[in-house]
Amino acid sequence: VLYTWGSSKGNQLGHGSKDNDSDDDGQDRESILKPRALTYFQDEGLFVLQIACGMNHNAVIAAAQGDVDKLFNNRGDAPSTLETALNSIDSIMTSLYTWGYGEHGRLGNGLQDESCSVPTLVKLSTSVRNVSAGASHTVVVTSVGEMLGWGNNEFGQVGVEESYNERAADGNAVVLTP
Repeated sequence: VLYTWGSSKGNQLGHGSKDNDSDDDGQDRESILKPRALTYFQDEGLFVLQIACGMNHNAVIAAAQGDVDKLFNNRGDAPSTLETALNSIDSIMTSLYTWGYGEHGRLGNGLQDESCSVPTLVKLSTSVRNVSAGASHTVVVTSVGEMLGWGNNEFGQVGVEESYNERAADGNAVVLTP
């Protein structure tokens, strides 16, 4: 089970509508001060392999619990170490989920400013091996060794040429989809 806590201002905790308890001006009325289980992945039958935390968004690599169980000889429990699971990641299908504040397209859902209060699947054509979340961008390495990045690219941080950039309302260069 994945646990989240802290500020819920940008929906980055992933608990849905109860996550963002704020006044009309967007200021927190209450942060989550104690770890709270984020049951989305367990409810969906997914095993979390890796999480990356950005400034106001998160990204998770997950795989079907059944595939992870088969990989580890149907033991029915988690691998003894996460490193063991990550070293075997290429032999199972993995997916990427993002949630939180979506400014500059950092969630990879094709929208510049749309936030997601629950984990949402990012549509990719291949499995994901590794994920990193920056202040306002996300970068993944796929199972075929490709690097894909999206979000704020003002300083080239998503690793694509400027010709791929779009412009956000604030003038920042952005890449909206992987």
